[in-house]
Amino acid sequence: MRSSKLKIGILLSLLCMAIGAQSSVAMQTDGQTAEQTAVQGARENPVPIAQPYLFEIRKGPTVSWILGTYHVGVPYRDIAPAVEQYLRKSRLLFLELADRERAKLWVNDPTAAIISSTDLDLRKGHRLSEAAQNRLTAEFKIPSLIAKHINAESCSTFLEALDIKEPRLDVELHMRSLELGTRVRALDTDKLRKEADQISEAEYVRRHGSEPKECNVEEHFMTDVSLADLQSESAESTARYRMGHDYTEDMFSLYDGIAHRNQGWMITLLPELNRGDVFIAVGAAHLYSERGMIALLERAGFTIRRL
Repeated sequence: MRSSKLKIGILLSLLCMAIGAQSSVAMQTDGQTAEQTAVQGARENPVPIAQPYLFEIRKGPTVSWILGTYHVGVPYRDIAPAVEQYLRKSRLLFLELADRERAKLWVNDPTAAIISSTDLDLRKGHRLSEAAQNRLTAEFKIPSLIAKHINAESCSTFLEALDIKEPRLDVELHMRSLELGTRVRALDTDKLRKEADQISEAEYVRRHGSEPKECNVEEHFMTDVSLADLQSESAESTARYRMGHDYTEDMFSLYDGIAHRNQGWMITLLPELNRGDVFIAVGAAHLYSERGMIALLERAGFTIRRL
């Protein structure tokens, strides 16, 4: 969906999609579910991820792998013990986006990476008020150079700036593959992204009877949302991903734009998967449901096994 037209509820839902749906478990005597208790423990004591969302893709003698990632907040070192051996075997890495220069920019100068974002094009919106800029730098700890450039109608860029110091797993996978001499290709194209945006907006209208409202940073974040609120939401999402449970609800089948991108990716992937030795890394939200990557790969004749 286009960030300028997302309601904050949808935006935060998409931000949390990589965590997986909550499983149905019995309530504990203290009112928490067993999963909630485990999530709290994972938040307070993060450890390397023993079982990432990593799957083997096999057909006859050929084998490849697909990893469900958590885009922001999980470093590669935390999944490397389980993933590195397969990354080393791969001749080709597929990422959702694969801009080598932008990946290097994220590593060397995250501020420049954010400022160069197309969402910051102020011709499509306006700057934040001085009061909002001051709050971003004082309370949310966003560098003043970024605060001065943020488009007031780009909530996604605000959230990206909020996570400026967090590790980006996709970027680190990209850089590690370059170190290994592995070729890297993108799954998304501008055309596919645009189609998915249009499908998602149409889906929103169909569900809500109106077009999504503009996402105004000052309205949604400068009033009743605190840094602690956002940090807590992010920490819980990261903790759920670290636990590595299989998704128990096909909530992601509800998002037509994601399903459309999955179908488009399959067209690109199939010729390479038939050759084997391919490593695919996409957001974990893309893996599950009847329109997720796992189901699509199985319908294409591949055997999928979680490692």
